[in-house]
This record gives sequence, C-alpha cells and structure tokens, in this order.
Amino acid sequence: MKRLVMVLAMLCVPAVAMAGTNYDDTPMTASDLVLYLSVMHAAASRIAHASGDDKAAIDLWRKTHGNLASPPGNDPAVAMAWYRKHSRDVELIGRATELESCDDDIAKQRGVEERYDGIKNQVESLIMWGGTGGASCGRGDCGGARATAAQIAESKREQAARKADWQLVKPHAAEIRALVKKVRHLGGGD
Repeated sequence: MKRLVMVLAMLCVPAVAMAGTNYDDTPMTASDLVLYLSVMHAAASRIAHASGDDKAAIDLWRKTHGNLASPPGNDPAVAMAWYRKHSRDVELIGRATELESCDDDIAKQRGVEERYDGIKNQVESLIMWGGTGGASCGRGDCGGARATAAQIAESKREQAARKADWQLVKPHAAEIRALVKKVRHLGGGD
C-alpha cells in the first residue's frame, strides 16, 4: 500500500526540476521525501531480489563484512598468487561495493540524479544526527563574535530549514534507517 501511495504521489507532483537546490538553506518538500523514498525502496528491492553475480557478491560481502583477508607477507610473488587464487572474491567484493550505491544508479536512470543527491545527503544527515547536524555558519568561518551579518543570517536560514526538514523526515525515520541498512550495508551489519 505504501508503494502505491508513493507512486500516486510521484505522479501528482509536478515535474519541476529542482536540480541545484541548496538543501542546506532551502527546506525540502513532501515531493522531495517521496522521491527519496521511492528511489531507496527500488534500491532495497534490487538488493533483496538480486540474482547471479549480484547475489553472490552480496552474500560474500555479508560473510566477510566487505573485507577480504590481505595477501600474506611482502613477497610480490606470494601476493600475485594470492590475488590469482582470490580474484573472483576480489571481483565480487568490488561488485558489492557498487551495489551499495545502486540508489544513485536508479536516480540517474530516472533523470533525477542531481536532485536526488541533494535530498539524500540532507535526509541521511538528519537521520544520522537525529535532526541536528552541523550548520555551516553561512559557509564561512563561524568565528563566534567575528561572524558577519551575512553568515549569521545564513546560519539562521540553515537552522530553520533543518528544523522544517526534520519535521518532514522524523515520521519516516525508522523506515529510512531500515532502507539505509538494506542499501548501504546490503542488509548486513552496520
């Protein structure tokens, strides 16, 4: 049902290209959040239903937590032999690393890559920091008492945008955390 609602919402939202939007000081809209969730659900589905080499890559990544043992010693001949023996595993871990960002591929396929990237950075920062996340002090030196009026004004705009964004994102926090785990961690550990 959630997916149907998201698809309907995406169809009703005007296709306004918001590429280049500075989400640091511009609040996100409901359509921004719908776009983010739509892409992340598609990415999580891609990972959950992986087959062939993608499934093998995900399984190996989960088994090794994305880390293969290093070749033993400093002997180049031994290292080459190790890489020959483990070349398939090295290839699979590389593919798993690519799959961790398959949401970016989906956004690119949909033609919303730049917009999605800005939204993703804002949403995942808010989730990581519980709605706080560091302000940029107007993209300048915070400087305390040395802050310029423009920096103070920019910081206030950023704080207001972040507060509004958190109110939008907070009801979806558990869903977003689960999607991030499925996509960025391939459903494995943190």
